[in-house]
Amino acid sequence: FDVPEVFTIHNKYPYANLWGITVLIASALAVDPFWIDLALVPIVFSILSPILLYLLGREIFTRRDTALLFALVPQLWYGFQWAGGVTLPVSFGLLYFVWLVILGLRYLRMRYRAQLVFLAATGLFSFLGYTLYAIAFWAIFFGVWAARAVWYPRKWEERIPRFLERAFWITTRNIPHVKMEASAFLFVAALYVFP
Repeated sequence: FDVPEVFTIHNKYPYANLWGITVLIASALAVDPFWIDLALVPIVFSILSPILLYLLGREIFTRRDTALLFALVPQLWYGFQWAGGVTLPVSFGLLYFVWLVILGLRYLRMRYRAQLVFLAATGLFSFLGYTLYAIAFWAIFFGVWAARAVWYPRKWEERIPRFLERAFWITTRNIPHVKMEASAFLFVAALYVFP
């Protein structure tokens, strides 16, 4: 039984999605795909990442200035800057993942059945993007669902923002430590890639 390679090798999906978008934009604008591939993610990421992170901050925090800080702080990390500087599926996957998290938090706040159906449908499309973000989204989705049903049947919606706000402030106070770990990881990765 011969199975096509596209169904067995997971990294074919994200690149097919990214190249499809690149070719579609290049043919619509009558531009060489090389230039679209070179500039697509830096332009899209620089516009959408602050907007999506601000919207995510508005879902998590009650204060507007904290949401603005939430949109600013990730821009300071080198890994986030790198993700927005190169055209790779992981960059598109990150934007899509943040959007799904925003939709999930809005569902937890408003509790409309149509939101749940839309979230599940768009979550299924995440498997056509970057696979790791799809797995992370579905793990979070089912984890929150199980936790709501088993441990915290009441007032769960009030506890999530407080927990995320505390986690955010703990993380941002340790930025030098996070930068040091990220730099060490990049150094080890560079030694592995460029022996």
